[in-house]
Amino acid sequence: MGVAFSLVENWLLIELASMKTLCCRVSIISAFAICASSIAYGQLSTPFYEIEATPLQIVTTEGAVIELETVVVESAQDKARGLMHLRWLPANSSMLFKYEAPQIMNFWMKNTHIPLDIWFADASGKIVDIVYDMKPLSEERVPSAAKASIAIEVNAGLTRLLGITIGAVVRHAVITGTVRDAR
Repeated sequence: MGVAFSLVENWLLIELASMKTLCCRVSIISAFAICASSIAYGQLSTPFYEIEATPLQIVTTEGAVIELETVVVESAQDKARGLMHLRWLPANSSMLFKYEAPQIMNFWMKNTHIPLDIWFADASGKIVDIVYDMKPLSEERVPSAAKASIAIEVNAGLTRLLGITIGAVVRHAVITGTVRDAR
């Protein structure tokens, strides 16, 4: 970042030298600093970018096998941050929340800028509930209809597009101990 910022600063100095306006230089450099800090504390400061993605398989009730990438969050801090502050989520990506004991889960969309669907699964990976189209930035808590040990967040609309319904089975190392070919 230092080299890129230095090049931008040098370019600005050349441009500003011709304008002979020190005030402008300070304003433009400040704008770049604000952009850099928002990147550092916004989109990039999330478990989605801090934890390596791993393969996730979903076997639909029709028998189709779908493969996505997922970021698994298990710590309380990472679960609390989830997909907050993201401005976009790649279509083949998800976030998997793992809990030790089955429970009715409550999710909200505070500081989450993208609409999401949430799949709730039991300890074996069977989807027991789906919440569709969670509204961005909403602080309304939405509970799962059944006890679950796993929650998976995906882009809103992906669930219907892929034909994922209650009864589909999720396969991942945190559920089965290893990702196995579900076909």
